[in-house]
Amino acid sequence: MTLFTQILFIIFPYIGFLCLLWLFFTFYKWAKKRKAAAIGLGMMMHVLVPVPNAEKAIVEVIEKKKIQERKSAQIKSDK
Repeated sequence: MTLFTQILFIIFPYIGFLCLLWLFFTFYKWAKKRKAAAIGLGMMMHVLVPVPNAEKAIVEVIEKKKIQERKSAQIKSDK
C-alpha cells in the first residue's frame, strides 16, 4: 500500500463522520423551517426504520382521545 492509501484509510472514518454531521445539521435546519423535504424524509425514515415505541405511543394517544370524547359526550348528555 502506498502512503496515500494508508492516510486515506486513516482519515476516511473522520470524513464520513463529518459528512453525517453536516447532513444531520442540514436536516435539522430544514425541520426548524418546516420544509416539505424534511417532512418527507422524516416520513420515509419512519417507514424504513420503524420505532417500536412509536406505535405504542400512537395507540395510547388514540385511546386517550376516545376516553376524552366519551367523557365529553357524557357531560353533554347529562345537561
